[in-house]
Order: sequence, then C-alpha cells, then structure tokens
Amino acid sequence: MAKNDAEGRLVRLAHALERKARLLVGIVRWMTIGSAGVAVWLWAVVFMPATLEAWRVVLAGGALIVLLGPAAILGVFYWGLYDMMKLPERLADQVSQGRQGKTRNGGKGSTGRVTVGILGRLQALLRQIWQLRTLLVEGRALLIRYGAMVRLVTPFFVLLVIGAIVVSLLMVPVALLATLLVLLW
Repeated sequence: MAKNDAEGRLVRLAHALERKARLLVGIVRWMTIGSAGVAVWLWAVVFMPATLEAWRVVLAGGALIVLLGPAAILGVFYWGLYDMMKLPERLADQVSQGRQGKTRNGGKGSTGRVTVGILGRLQALLRQIWQLRTLLVEGRALLIRYGAMVRLVTPFFVLLVIGAIVVSLLMVPVALLATLLVLLW
C-alpha cells in the first residue's frame, strides 16, 4: 500500500513538473537561440575583419567562448526542462498500475497575472523559474530515484540561469551600440 501511495505521489508530482516545464520550455528555447545569435553578432562586429596574428586569434576565440557562455547555460536549462516534460512518459513505463503517463490539462496552465512590458515579462519568467524550482525541491527525494534533472534544483544553478538571462538581455543593446559605432567609425 505504501508503495502505491508513493507511486501515486510521484505521478502527480511528475504531472505538475511537466506543466511548469511546458510553460517555460518555449521561452527558454527562444532565449537560448537569441542569446547565441546576439553573441555571434557581437563577436562578428568586434572581431571582424580578422587578421591571422596569433594573439588576435586567441583573443577572438576566447571572446567567442565567453560570449556564448549564457547561451550554453540556457541550453543546459532547456535540456533539463525538455527531459522534465518527458518524465511522465518515462514514469508511465515504470509504473505497473493502470495509470497513464499523459497530462490531464494538456500543459495549459497560467500564473493568473497579466504582464506588461519587458520588465513584467522578465518578472513573470523569473517567477515561473522559481516556482519550478520549488516544485522540484518538494519532490527531490522522489525524483532522484528516477534520474530526473537534479541540477535544476540547486539554488546555484537557478541563480546561474537568471544571470544568463540578464546577461543575454544586456548583450542586445551592447551589440546594437557596437554595430552603430562600427558603422559610424
């Protein structure tokens, strides 16, 4: 009986996590692509035309790696969210009762708040990331045995993702300013 109760709690937790992950996965995917695009644009504006002097090649390569850092962090976060969306399907294969691994609400959730402007959207995104982290912390013991993305639970990684979002957003005006300076110079 206790095993069935634990499996039921795990399935409910997996569905809750899937709904939160489904809300965030599209946003994070486009932020990752946008962050990488802005990083490459900024790198191209600053380091083109490139010469083949060794120190410039090393500097340009290092700068590209640093500029792509936020996109890499967001990519890892996207990968974790995507795996989390697939968690109910994996659990359905493992749970031998008659439960199905399909979502009940189809992932149509809402925070109930209307956001206005970019700061409002950023605040809503950060709130959703924090709610996802809270859900993961509550079910961490259950999720570890099923191999879910535990790295999404740690406060350090959540802060790293938030920092990557902020840096990605700050790179846009820097890239525009650098483009303007190059065109005017």
